[in-house]
Amino acid sequence: MLMPIANSIFAGAPERAKPVSIQREENPLPARLSLVRAGSAAEPVYEPGSAAVLPAAKLAASSPIDAQLISILETDVAPYETALVGFARKEAEMKTVMATLSIVESMGLHKRLSNPQPTDKVAAKLGRFTVERRARIIQFLGDARRRIAISNAKR
Repeated sequence: MLMPIANSIFAGAPERAKPVSIQREENPLPARLSLVRAGSAAEPVYEPGSAAVLPAAKLAASSPIDAQLISILETDVAPYETALVGFARKEAEMKTVMATLSIVESMGLHKRLSNPQPTDKVAAKLGRFTVERRARIIQFLGDARRRIAISNAKR
């Protein structure tokens, strides 16, 4: 049995002329989101329908190390080498280049290769390696702190 409004807690509330309805917008997000840094102009980060590339990723993708890694990955296996030997040589050359990186650069490249983006050329080329080779290269990058600590301890 329903209680009359006069006896409820809403007895003194004014009645509404019409019911309230919630209206949704077609696209609740603005067409363009931007990231504002202190002391700089707004820099676009996201635009619908385009590949969103963060500024840090733009800087990392254009480094000279990337050019060296891409050139190693694009070299063909020599005619006298088997595929196993040729790709092992490429892996060793990549590790030699990666050993010259600082801890911060190694961690940045480790993050990029662990979570590859479609616009990252190095990650796309490395994706053609076998899973085991990719895992060893990514593990080598993640092990940068230990390698540097050991090399400093030997001095």
